[in-house]
Amino acid sequence: MSWTPLAERFSTLPLILAGPMLRRAEPRAVTVWLALKASCRVILRIYAGNAGGKLVQRFEGTRQTVRLGDHLHIVAVTASTTNEQEQLAWGELYYYNMFFHPDNTPENYVAGAFADLDTPGILTIDPSSADPLHRLVYPGHPLPSFVLPHEDLNQVKLLHGSCRKPHGIGKEMLSAVDTMLESAPGNLAERPQQLFMTGDQIYGDDVAASLLFALIDAGGILFEGNKEEVLPLVQIPARMLAPGERREVVQNKAMLTTSTPENHLLAFAEYAAMHLFAWSDVLWPDDLPGAEDIWNVYPEARPRPEKQKKAEITFADHMERLRAFRSTLPQVRRALANTATYTICDDHDVTDDWFLDGAWCRRVLSSPLGRRVVRNALTTYALFQAWGNTPDQFDQPNGIALLEAIDTNRGDEPDPQEDTIAEIIGLPASFEGSGELPHAPRALHWYYTYSAPRYQLIVLDTRTQRLYRTPSEFPGLLAPDAIERQIVAAEIITPMTGRRGI
Repeated sequence: MSWTPLAERFSTLPLILAGPMLRRAEPRAVTVWLALKASCRVILRIYAGNAGGKLVQRFEGTRQTVRLGDHLHIVAVTASTTNEQEQLAWGELYYYNMFFHPDNTPENYVAGAFADLDTPGILTIDPSSADPLHRLVYPGHPLPSFVLPHEDLNQVKLLHGSCRKPHGIGKEMLSAVDTMLESAPGNLAERPQQLFMTGDQIYGDDVAASLLFALIDAGGILFEGNKEEVLPLVQIPARMLAPGERREVVQNKAMLTTSTPENHLLAFAEYAAMHLFAWSDVLWPDDLPGAEDIWNVYPEARPRPEKQKKAEITFADHMERLRAFRSTLPQVRRALANTATYTICDDHDVTDDWFLDGAWCRRVLSSPLGRRVVRNALTTYALFQAWGNTPDQFDQPNGIALLEAIDTNRGDEPDPQEDTIAEIIGLPASFEGSGELPHAPRALHWYYTYSAPRYQLIVLDTRTQRLYRTPSEFPGLLAPDAIERQIVAAEIITPMTGRRGI
């Protein structure tokens, strides 16, 4: 089977490219993230089962998608309530469905007739022939579902993981969450309630050449309608830097220190596509591009004859691992749709050694290309991960301003929104190497807490709020004032009502 570019497959794909991914879930609010190939207003409805086995709606929420390109629109939609009678109970099972209101829908369209997750062409092309795995449900359950953490600490089930490198050595393990859920679909006591992924949800620096080629191809389609991003210093689009040939630019222009720079992600479109490929199989081709596919497009990447055989062996090895990774994505996708998932960034979400020490920060932030790469990675993190961790931030002025800046961006150079985006994602303009990295007052924060009846979970940002005593000394992972901000006193939640106390 040969490699097929996305342009030849895109019209056959469903509306949802990635997700739905269940994110923050609490008694009064539930957030679900997803990526679509068209602009929509998305409605999220939360249901509980009654004594007769029927689903009864508890509450709902709606949100317009944010445009990244003509064919990539993302949203984290939150359903919420202020009515105590409607709020969810700790330790209980709930369901959700999503409804899609296309931009061209007439104003008098009947709300109940909106397309939902079981409508042909939304989640799958033909739901009637799709199995539960691809409908993202478990046997005996009509919709994606979730369980809030239990009031009894002995019955709390938390999962923790990190570091998903698609061509990494060893078995992909996030799909094991799906096995846990499938083995006990009706047993709430055995069901995981929260999944915490603490860093390296993607690898921005250690990327297989075949995957980078596919990401470049996908980014070109997804971001149609935008002017192609031109990288500063080199003054060319990232797609002109061949897979396997990025070392010079990454190390000597961007000033990054990764030991695997050959296929480093650079463009915003590449970082965005990597998230989609990490969480969903929808955009993946049936077969990845091989060495000859890449070398035919990028002749400069073809090794010298005496090194070509070794390169072909490496390609084949990486492609075998990538195929194994891809084969687990249906299970990963279903698990993420049915388990409240929380993340935090670590270095590989940006680049290996990100903000490692003061000298690194000074060197990379003084490079226009280095700063651009960090900006692209952090912007992607904000949209694809942080939005679901702390959805309230994105309903407040600074979060709204970031979403509006992204939605209206068309890739113009110079970018009129560049300063706004950099300010809100907390990207410093420069750094002298000692002290704390400066953050604008408008900057979003990546740390957060989750308070349940019998525990509080504190997720720390130990990358962007460090203390650099000297440029070369290993930093304190949290500056003293960052400790005050991030490690907060636990809120008291009364088990019967879920009310937050003093």
